[in-house]
Amino acid sequence: LVLSRSLFGLIGSGTNPAAQAYVADRTTPEERQEEISSLTAGFSVGTIVGPAFAAAIAAALGLLSPIFLSAILSASVALLVWLKLPEETSPKQVGRPRPRILNPMWLDKRIMPYVLFAMALSVSVGIVFQSYGFAMMDKMNVRDTEVVNYLGPAYSMGAAATMLAQLVIIPRAHLSNRILMVVGAFLFSIGVFLIIPTDQYAVLIVAQFFVGIGNG
Repeated sequence: LVLSRSLFGLIGSGTNPAAQAYVADRTTPEERQEEISSLTAGFSVGTIVGPAFAAAIAAALGLLSPIFLSAILSASVALLVWLKLPEETSPKQVGRPRPRILNPMWLDKRIMPYVLFAMALSVSVGIVFQSYGFAMMDKMNVRDTEVVNYLGPAYSMGAAATMLAQLVIIPRAHLSNRILMVVGAFLFSIGVFLIIPTDQYAVLIVAQFFVGIGNG
């Protein structure tokens, strides 16, 4: 389990940034925010369907069955990308010259704040998602085989909130990236602070809503 999680952290975690970079290279600055939010909404669809589906097949086929299914689906998607997403579309060029980026780029003072923000947010999100299931077990006083029935609706609520942010709020609000970062982090923190003291299932679901919309 530790090795598989380590491999995912080393390799699998790059799929979302790589997909966003691909879209960013093929959109203009004016299109980029909306197109990337639409892309990440696709990840959220899987997050909505996944928990409910995993709970169903875990109840029918065993607790490890969703893990094996995830491995099969991941391999299938990797093959599909390799065969059907060739590098034939050139990146879009804008009228102004590309600014010089230092190497390594995280030494660039223009980029470092965003790198630090992304690292802090990724660590925070990872901690919440890794510990949320254990918190649910303790607060609801259920066993590991039963907790999936509680986690499915909660994670689906969080993913639905993420889709709300990415498909509705961001494209229509036309807020700057800086404002979106501040507001998103604030809403995410509300969700975390709701999780800590409560032992009510409804509050835990509401907390996932704030976590999801803040992360989105």
